[in-house]
Amino acid sequence: MMMMMMMMMMMMMLMMMMMKMKIRMTKLMMLLMMMMMLMNMMMIRIKMMMMMMMTMIRMMMMMMMIMMMMMIRIMMLMMMIRSMMMLMMMMMMMMMMMMMMMMMMMRRDDDDDDDDDDDDDDDDNEDDLMMMMMMMMMMMMMMIMK
Repeated sequence: MMMMMMMMMMMMMLMMMMMKMKIRMTKLMMLLMMMMMLMNMMMIRIKMMMMMMMTMIRMMMMMMMIMMMMMIRIMMLMMMIRSMMMLMMMMMMMMMMMMMMMMMMMRRDDDDDDDDDDDDDDDDNEDDLMMMMMMMMMMMMMMIMK
């Protein structure tokens, strides 16, 4: 239920943004698709972990990440950043923050299980992290290619 709500909110926000600026609809659309993919992946992940108490924190983190993405995009749209360097710097910062969040998530995850006999989820986490990174990279590429 919660997830559905979140998805709806996201959609609404994006729509609002698009309404505000009619420029660059295609690019925004592409980014929207990317976000949706990302969200779906995260949702699957959350569903797997529904039994844990950490789910809420995870959701918060995901929301934060998506917010960051949107912020970057709005900034880029508002003032078309002239210096590519600044753009790169911003992106790096965002990437760092996201990575840190991921790490936090993963770490929390590891702390949850007291018994050491199941190592499978660690691998799972790492794969997950990789996937996320790839998604982020793709988004960054999309943003750079304007």
